[in-house]
Amino acid sequence: MSLAYFFYKGLLETGIGNIINKFKIHKRRDILFFEELISEYVKACRDNGFSDEMLKVGEEWGRLAAKTLIPSAILSRSVDKVYNDILSKVWKSIDLVRGLELKVKGDKVFLIVFGESGTRIIGENPIALGFHKGTIEAVLGKELKILKSIQTPEQSYYEFEITDKKIGEIKSKHKKEYFQLNKYYKKGFDVKQALKKRIITLKGNELFLRGKKLSPFENTYFHLFGIHSKGIELLVPVSEKFFEEMLVEESSEDEKLRFLKNLLQFMGWGEVKFLVEESKVTLLVEHPPYGFQKEKDNWLFLVKMTEGFLKAIYPKTRLSDYSFQQGRVTAKYLIR
Repeated sequence: MSLAYFFYKGLLETGIGNIINKFKIHKRRDILFFEELISEYVKACRDNGFSDEMLKVGEEWGRLAAKTLIPSAILSRSVDKVYNDILSKVWKSIDLVRGLELKVKGDKVFLIVFGESGTRIIGENPIALGFHKGTIEAVLGKELKILKSIQTPEQSYYEFEITDKKIGEIKSKHKKEYFQLNKYYKKGFDVKQALKKRIITLKGNELFLRGKKLSPFENTYFHLFGIHSKGIELLVPVSEKFFEEMLVEESSEDEKLRFLKNLLQFMGWGEVKFLVEESKVTLLVEHPPYGFQKEKDNWLFLVKMTEGFLKAIYPKTRLSDYSFQQGRVTAKYLIR
């Protein structure tokens, strides 16, 4: 099944400010996000000495995703069966990989991944390395030692050693709490309608908005970026450059801001409002998506990304204040 199939059959649908993934056992909120933007942010962090932070994000995301999204009956199988027979098909269906093969020989794990998301754009990708490490650790219940990582846009090759050290408990929200927090759904303009109106387009198994590729991501990914935030300021110029390329140059400031509001809602960040005063813009997001992580939910990635997007409209934009309360994200930006 392809990404196109999910949309046309209504397995991925959008409401006002959310993405519902009905392909899973439970309906689940996802974020539709730009592969290029996230890749360029990871690259900026990598090139500025924050690879370890990105490795942590990937590792924690891999462990949490495996624990919470893969049924225990599947996790009890051998890691090669989990990867080759199940995860390979799921990840290929949403274009996260073009293919993969995992083998275990003694205490060594060998993994080849073809056309890996992010890596196919930036090459060396600490997020992907950490993600596979964390996922395999969650399946095995033991820590891995990284022996080799060779990443190119075409394919990645990984070698890990299985240690005797158990990974311990993977702490996360209870599934019931996670689904309750993300229960919000308000029917609105959906992806199927957007495809019919050619606002977004499908090329093969890839979804595009104004020439930029979109892929579904589970929400926890973005909360982990906020928690491991040493390189978060790098997101601002990356986001500004990315959004500039999406804007219609002759549009007015009001039209660009309206597009940004609709874009954030369409991606699934929540019910979005911008309040504009003479020298200030306030972002209000009701019912933002929550993550699986045990730590307090953190929408700093959204706040800093929006700062970059706003700079493409108002060049003097800088963040002045933000707060996260139950069910609401508030951020204030000076624009003059």
